[in-house]
Amino acid sequence: MGHLTLDVRTKLLLILYSSIVVFAFYSFWLETILIILLGTIQFLSKKSLVSLRLITLYVIFVLLQIFLLPKLTGTLLMMTSFFVVSFRRLFPCFLSGILLINTTTVSELTSGLSKLKIPRQIIIPLTVTLRYIPTVKEEFGYIKDAMKIRKFKIRKDKFFSDILQHIECYYVPLLVSASQISDELSTSAVTRGIENPCKKTFLHPCSFGKFDVIIVSMLVIVLICIINGTF
Repeated sequence: MGHLTLDVRTKLLLILYSSIVVFAFYSFWLETILIILLGTIQFLSKKSLVSLRLITLYVIFVLLQIFLLPKLTGTLLMMTSFFVVSFRRLFPCFLSGILLINTTTVSELTSGLSKLKIPRQIIIPLTVTLRYIPTVKEEFGYIKDAMKIRKFKIRKDKFFSDILQHIECYYVPLLVSASQISDELSTSAVTRGIENPCKKTFLHPCSFGKFDVIIVSMLVIVLICIINGTF
């Protein structure tokens, strides 16, 4: 059985839709519907582990808001409430962004943005960024493996100093690698002719399918419910 494949324009619509709903038409039930929809899409896209982790994280924040926040007072309540509530409300935007990054190739993104008539000055930075994020994540894993080989551990008697050293061991190599990766990606994009003004062909041309129609229809129905005051 094949996995769910969405057009990149549908994924971009999900990001835009989530952002508008979160900031303009917010309600808890509407937020829950978006979370379930986005989590289901992740699951059907063969990203079940990612979907499970994100949904679990969202449930944890909801439980913290329900059970922890009423027991806090003063400054601690203000700080915790700002972090928990803000992160939970922005979670649909975060989930839709993760969906785009995890299930979209650079070729698909370029094809979709080109069909939307987006200027190339915007397409080029976005495509490089999409390729940049997984590369930095991979580099982070290499640094983590290197620290395991060196058996670097945080000692209880020197907790704070070891924490600072731990951060430095991640931050400095990652910063150097990020600079090198950005140069390599830029050079690779230029070599492949990304700046060539002629009309381009794509290895994975985007097109709307039945799943795109179903999801867009669901979003329209939810929008109608919002306008009618159902949510």
